[in-house]
Amino acid sequence: MQSFLDGTAAISKRKLNEAVHAARPRPHAHGSAPGLSLTPTSSEALVQARSTAPQLPFRLEYPRVRDAYAGAGPDTLLHYDIRDQQGHLHPTYVIVIDRGDLGEFYDVQGSTWTDSPLLGDPSQTVQIGSRNYSLQTPRSPTDS
Repeated sequence: MQSFLDGTAAISKRKLNEAVHAARPRPHAHGSAPGLSLTPTSSEALVQARSTAPQLPFRLEYPRVRDAYAGAGPDTLLHYDIRDQQGHLHPTYVIVIDRGDLGEFYDVQGSTWTDSPLLGDPSQTVQIGSRNYSLQTPRSPTDS
């Protein structure tokens, strides 16, 4: 229960693979339940993202599809710099995506700071296709 409340429980590889498999487009057999309901990202959101992209010294990664929730608000895209312990600035962006239900958000972040202390100890690392993803789960103060 504490892992659930603190958000520290790892996602099982089976559950993660099921979610990735369910998100892939495929024809549905008659009577079968559909996978995730995904909708294309709005052209307005992509235009806003492209207007921010030239300010970044690296490629902006922006979701092309998302969960389809009618009540979801527009994405929030922020560009800022983070100063490391040596005083160097690292260009960074965050895209905050509203899932539609009260308080349900997720985000996509990018930065030139590849060895940030925050990202030094991922909760879980998974490989999907040819890419590796480090999953960061918020840790409670009692985990330290």
